[in-house]
Amino acid sequence: MNRKAKLLVAQAIVHKISAVMQRRGLAPVFAAWFLTEDQGQVWLFGVLDQSLIHKLEDYTRETLLHHLSTAIGGRPIYLSNRSGLRYAVLLSKPPRLPSKVNFPGVQRGQALLGQRYTGQPLRVPWPQLGHLLVTGKTGRGQI
Repeated sequence: MNRKAKLLVAQAIVHKISAVMQRRGLAPVFAAWFLTEDQGQVWLFGVLDQSLIHKLEDYTRETLLHHLSTAIGGRPIYLSNRSGLRYAVLLSKPPRLPSKVNFPGVQRGQALLGQRYTGQPLRVPWPQLGHLLVTGKTGRGQI
């Protein structure tokens, strides 16, 4: 997708999200919109101005997120609240995850958890790991 196409898609999504919010009686109180690309993934972020929001729950309800997603052609709407409340929309195709990831081996002081979608190993130093839950299908953990 070229730059102009990305901007056109982003503008259409911004318009649709704002229209849905207004139809639902919510003010589209966005402080800013950002279009960014990271490792080949194109993201649109809508930053909500929390000082203008009276009931935060109205902007984070599953029914609203589903309605917004439907309005923009089924693209998922993700909530991000790391530095304020944001809606995140992936504009590019989601990355294809590998069907099989070989065990990355053992490395002193590191938890080798698998592989990122870019193919790079996912390593986390043990002191930074915190809680970890590993799940999988029975019989699929052979080494």
